[in-house]
Amino acid sequence: MFALSTKSFSATLANADPGLLLVDHEARALLVRLRRVKPFALQQTMPPAAALPPAVLSSIDRYLISGRRKVHRMVVRFLRWLRSPAGQSASPELAQRRFSMLRMRFNVALSHLDIFSAALTQRSEQETGVWLAGLDIVAADALALNGNYYTAPGLICYLDRAHGAAIRRARTRLPGGGYNPVSIVQMPRERMIGSGIASSLIHEVGPTIRRSVWTTRSAHCSACWKRQCPAWRRSLRITGPGLCAAHL
Repeated sequence: MFALSTKSFSATLANADPGLLLVDHEARALLVRLRRVKPFALQQTMPPAAALPPAVLSSIDRYLISGRRKVHRMVVRFLRWLRSPAGQSASPELAQRRFSMLRMRFNVALSHLDIFSAALTQRSEQETGVWLAGLDIVAADALALNGNYYTAPGLICYLDRAHGAAIRRARTRLPGGGYNPVSIVQMPRERMIGSGIASSLIHEVGPTIRRSVWTTRSAHCSACWKRQCPAWRRSLRITGPGLCAAHL
C-alpha cells in the first residue's frame, strides 16, 4: 500500500509547477477510488438459492482484485516518479501524458468490474435470481463430459435485452487486456418463456467445450490422446505435446 503521507508529499512539491500539483492530486484521487471498490463477496445481497458457487465468485473477485492491485502499483510508481528530481524537472505536459495512460488503465479495471457487476446485480431480484441460478445449473450440465477431457470453467447467466443469446467465453481476452475467469452467458428476456430458453442456452455454451479442451490440451500427452476417438481429435486439431508425467 502507498504509505507516504499527503503532507510530506505536498512539501516535496511545494515549489513545483502548479500543473504538476494538479496531476499529483488527480493521481491520489485514483488511489482513493480504488480503495472504495469492494469485492462482490462483501456487497452482493442475494438469497442463498440465487448465489453463485463459491469457487466461481472467488475466481471473479481474485481476478478483479489482482487488476486493481496492478493499477495501484502503477499509481504508486507514478507518484514516486513525480516527487523524484526527474519528475520535478519534467514539464506538466509530460506528467499529464503519463497520467493519461495511467487513467486509461484505471478505466479498464473499472470496466472489467462493470462487466461482472451487470451479471451479478440481477441475482438480488426477486424470482429472477433463483431463475438465473437454475440456468447456471443447466449450462454446467451441458458442459459436463465424461472422460475428464478438460476442466470446465465457471459459468454465470444474466438477462438483457438483445436479439439473441451471446456468450463471453472463459479464458478469452477482455477489453483492455486480461483473460476472463468465467464464462458469461447473456440471455434475452423474451427467450425466458417457451422452448427458446433451452435452445439459446445450450447453443451458446457449446463452443466453450472446444475452447476449454484447446486451452487445457498441454496437460495431456500424445499417449493420452491415442486413447480417444481419432476422428474427434482431428476435428479439434489437437496434438499431444510429448509425454506427460503418467507416461514418462
